[in-house]
Amino acid sequence: MFIGIQVTFSEWIFIYAEEYFNVDKSTATHVTSSFWAAMVVFRLVGVGVSFFLKPITILLINFVTASIGVSLFLLFTKQVALWLGTILTGASMATMFGAIFTLPPTAGSDIFTSTEAGWLVATSAGGVIVANAAIGFILGWTSYYFVAVLWLILAVCGLLLWLCTAMGIYTLLIKRVANIFFF
Repeated sequence: MFIGIQVTFSEWIFIYAEEYFNVDKSTATHVTSSFWAAMVVFRLVGVGVSFFLKPITILLINFVTASIGVSLFLLFTKQVALWLGTILTGASMATMFGAIFTLPPTAGSDIFTSTEAGWLVATSAGGVIVANAAIGFILGWTSYYFVAVLWLILAVCGLLLWLCTAMGIYTLLIKRVANIFFF
């Protein structure tokens, strides 16, 4: 699902920049490009950072940065908020998938077998379809600003999941779900 969120956000930010910030197509294209550029740069930075920080810490940084980035869209109407929010959101998404994928083994859990890892990757691909369809459906009956609120809600839910993970609740839930579906 996370890969779907990345792709959907990059498509949504283009339209949001045009509609809400009243920029031309060229500027909206550059804003979208800044999202992907931030992801590339911070994914490379994340490789080095991952040697020093645990995945749980990287996820906390990601969710806080995503919350700040999306909040900029909601609170300010200046173009600088659009650019900074887009770059921060791209930076926050850069290392999230890798940190999520490596979290259970570093937490002392052995729930990721090769079959489970395959399911994780397959559902990530399916998430592209689901996320695009969901945002398209939501945009059909509401505004682009409301979708920005949904992005913030997703980031805050990520923070709540991080809190559950830090407390060990997430690992227990994943083990139970894995036992139900995979064993």
